[in-house]
Amino acid sequence: MDPLGSRSTLLNEVFFDDVRIPGNRLLGELNGGWHGLMHGLNLERVLIAAAAAGGCIKIIEVAKKFVQDRQAFGKNLSEFQAVSHKFADMRMAMETARLVTYRTAEMLDAGEDAVTETAIAKVVATENNFKAADLGMQVMGAAGYVQGDMQRLFREARMGMIGGGTSEILRTSSPAAWGFEPTTSRALDAATLATTFILGVFLIRAIIGAILRRRTGLGRGKPQLRAVAEGDRGQIQHSQCRQHEPGIAG
Repeated sequence: MDPLGSRSTLLNEVFFDDVRIPGNRLLGELNGGWHGLMHGLNLERVLIAAAAAGGCIKIIEVAKKFVQDRQAFGKNLSEFQAVSHKFADMRMAMETARLVTYRTAEMLDAGEDAVTETAIAKVVATENNFKAADLGMQVMGAAGYVQGDMQRLFREARMGMIGGGTSEILRTSSPAAWGFEPTTSRALDAATLATTFILGVFLIRAIIGAILRRRTGLGRGKPQLRAVAEGDRGQIQHSQCRQHEPGIAG
């Protein structure tokens, strides 16, 4: 078979027609294959999540090297804000994939039957991997679309959301494990949903702020601005600014 990615180990089809085996060759209990397979699937899914997290790291490395060596409109590509935002998104996707994978791996090491957690780890990590690959290819443009590392990483990332259980089946295979009854539908509490949304916004802003501070050096003795309301209009008052800097009043 000729797959899109994962070409180091090609796929093959195996057919069993009217196959009979003796009873003494039975592995495990009769009709208990799926239960036994689930233990293997838990390990498989966390390994796929780990591979996806590693894919994110490699994607960032390839894209970073490209922008460091590339010039456009008289300056380095990394100096463009639109490009730096894509790297911020790739970094957040990578860190999220790593954290959820590490947590799930620790649960399996502790002997827990982490069926739900392995499903979460695989969905989050593989979807983040593909998101990072898409962003990395967009950063590189045509250079990423043609044959090379980024194109290969893009193709490899697409398999993650299919193999070992698709993202769709992992979201729907066990409603009870997610806290919902199989035959009923319950709405999320509005207060809980609002709180979760607000916390998510603050978390994302904090992560982006930390990344931008590291890239720009803000907060390390450089000039900063403070907005001060005066009367009916807001004025901008400068804090820690040098009077001789061009375009800034003392």
